[in-house]
Amino acid sequence: MSMSSKPPEPARARRLLLIDDDPILREFAQIHLAAADLTVVTAGSAQAAMEQMKQSAFDIVVTDFDMPGMNGLELIGALRADSRYKSLPIIFATGSDDLATVNAAYRLGIANFAAKPINWKILAMQIRNAL
Repeated sequence: MSMSSKPPEPARARRLLLIDDDPILREFAQIHLAAADLTVVTAGSAQAAMEQMKQSAFDIVVTDFDMPGMNGLELIGALRADSRYKSLPIIFATGSDDLATVNAAYRLGIANFAAKPINWKILAMQIRNAL
């Protein structure tokens, strides 16, 4: 007896929102992180990121610390204050070697920390691990 079975549905690509005010870094993120199973969307500010998050769901966020307007810590705090984003994996990226800033990000519930300049292969592994 032959059983007919449907082919498995293709896995949905996960969605990454990368927030950084540096346009070159955003372009590098598209080049180095986008894959068949990961769609990369970028925002140039925390405010722009919040608008994008109202429009679409994301599986993970990578945010810079030092941005004009709302900084990365303030963004993480705002996300964690919203019940929809309590468990959203967030990776905090900064060129600052200020341990107090990194500790504050961990207290807010980040999944991991990435030092700038970014090692794209390591960041890709951190993203996959967090997902």
